Amino acid sequence: MTETISIHLVTWNSARHLPALLESIQAQSEPRFSVRVVDNASEDRSREIVREQFPSALLMRNARNNGFASAHNQAIRYALDHWEGEDLSDKYIVLINPDIILKPTCLEELLRVARAHPSASCVGAKLLRTFTESGSDEVLSEKTPSDIIDSLGLHPHRNRSITEWRAGELDRDPHPAGRMQGTEGEEEEVFGISGALALYRASALADASAEGAVFDPSFFSYKEDVDLAWRLRWLGYEAWCAPRAAAFHERGMAAPSLHGFWARVSHRRRQPDRRKYYSNRNHWLLLIKNESAGSLFLSAPWILLHEAKRVLYTLCIEPLGLGAFASAFLGFPRAWKARRLLISRRRVSPKDMRKWFV
Repeated sequence: MTETISIHLVTWNSARHLPALLESIQAQSEPRFSVRVVDNASEDRSREIVREQFPSALLMRNARNNGFASAHNQAIRYALDHWEGEDLSDKYIVLINPDIILKPTCLEELLRVARAHPSASCVGAKLLRTFTESGSDEVLSEKTPSDIIDSLGLHPHRNRSITEWRAGELDRDPHPAGRMQGTEGEEEEVFGISGALALYRASALADASAEGAVFDPSFFSYKEDVDLAWRLRWLGYEAWCAPRAAAFHERGMAAPSLHGFWARVSHRRRQPDRRKYYSNRNHWLLLIKNESAGSLFLSAPWILLHEAKRVLYTLCIEPLGLGAFASAFLGFPRAWKARRLLISRRRVSPKDMRKWFV
């Protein structure tokens, strides 16, 4: 009998994060897992740390940085091939960012909730933020955990922006953060789960694959998790947050909970240009691939206003980022092809999907 959970890490110069993450994986109360690492041509000690600290892990090395999406596709294909002939409905793939630290019962709780909800394609933990002592974006070797929520899942809005649910709020419950409705500490259905830490049912990923890929490789990095969450919703799957499964996720002190336009601008300008480029470009690709025509028409005022602000902001403050929009237009034919394939496979109506975008 093979393992129940395949844990996947994608590393790219992640040496500063890996020791704490790998230690937290080794401390898990759920023992039935394997670890698979795809390294995107790191130039630091990422691979050496994995070999030294977790010698049983399968380590795959790419000759260049292929991005988050393609690297995870490699590991997912390997896991699905490894489980060929087995019942994939009780096999799970966990994606973990290198800057995550798991609490000891995290995997156990994720697995419990997934088994309690057979229609769930994915289950996410309560992510809490860790900060640096200096309060800047500088990463220090010693991380400071907090009781501030980083994410309880993906939260869609009527203007089609998608944010982290309850990000920046204080976690007031000693177990997990409470639900939108019902008893605190219990699981809650959400639109989707952040790719920073997500447990996916292997059978759902196999079903959601498009042209042999789970994540759209054209996204490279950023928002490919939103694209997958949207696709899984169209295919009729659920997503659940399991707040009793907890982990820490690193953030700088100047996180998205900042108030004031110029404070947010200052924070954004400190972000890598690559991150801003892919975030803008992939947002438009998301809409092309996943939004229905009727829903687009009904929400047009909110969507158009939001996108006009996005373009105006880029034009006035980050003009070098205008290339992202040009790239999105160039990617239209491929995105439209993926859209047509998804339309042919949809199992829920646009009306049902619109219930999430409020």
